[in-house]
Amino acid sequence: MSKIFAPLGYGNVETRVGDGYYGWPEVKDGFDIIIVTCAAQYAPPELFKQLKPGGRMIIPIGQPFKRGQVLYVYTKDAEGKVHSRRDVGVFFIPMTGAMMKTPAPGNAPGAEKPVTN
Repeated sequence: MSKIFAPLGYGNVETRVGDGYYGWPEVKDGFDIIIVTCAAQYAPPELFKQLKPGGRMIIPIGQPFKRGQVLYVYTKDAEGKVHSRRDVGVFFIPMTGAMMKTPAPGNAPGAEKPVTN
């Protein structure tokens, strides 16, 4: 991927191929921003664990190939509580892999109410 980003002047980009459901658990310091570019049926719990306090996650949530997908913006406050905001209707390809095999947790993010950790 450096062949793509270096000519554009970006030297601090790291990429990884894997199942986005799990994020990058080996990154111990977490992330300020997580952007998911495929529609999930619910926000994967592992991604919230990897979000730093003060961080944001942007993720399309909805059923694959159906109308009604919505872009959600999640923020984690200093105490670790996660807040959600519905933003705009979108249409993304579906998240596959573990998302399709793992039942949503009882308090699955993506609901209208804010989520707490």
